[in-house]
Amino acid sequence: MVVRKAVESLKARPHDERHAAAVFSALLVMAVLLVAWVVFFLKSFQTAPPDDFPNVGTTETPAQNASAAAAVNAIIHSTVTSNIGAQSPADVEATSVDTAPYIPSSAPTATPKDGSVADQLQKALDQ
Repeated sequence: MVVRKAVESLKARPHDERHAAAVFSALLVMAVLLVAWVVFFLKSFQTAPPDDFPNVGTTETPAQNASAAAAVNAIIHSTVTSNIGAQSPADVEATSVDTAPYIPSSAPTATPKDGSVADQLQKALDQ
C-alpha cells in the first residue's frame, strides 16, 4: 500500500524528479548489497580452515629443509656472481652512438663498512 502510493506520487511528478528518485533508489540498493557483501566477506575470515587443510611447513623433514636452503643459497650465489647484463668494451663501442670520450665521475662512491652487499647477504645466510 505504501509502495503503491509512492509510485503514484512519483508518476505525477516531473521527469527530473522521477529520475532523481530512480538514481537514489539504485544507489541505496547498491549500498545495501555492498554492506552485505562486506559482512559475509569478513565473516569468512573468522571461520577456521577445514580439518583436512594441510599445515604449511609441518610436514617437511630436516633433510628437505636443508635441501631447500641449499637451493636458495645456490640461486643467490649464482645471481650475485653472474655477469648477466654486463657489456664488453667491444659491445659498447659497436653499439655506441655518442663519439665523445668517456670521462669518469669524480664523485666518491658509497661502500658499506662491512664489505659489499653480497658479503653481508652471505654472512646473513651463513648464520
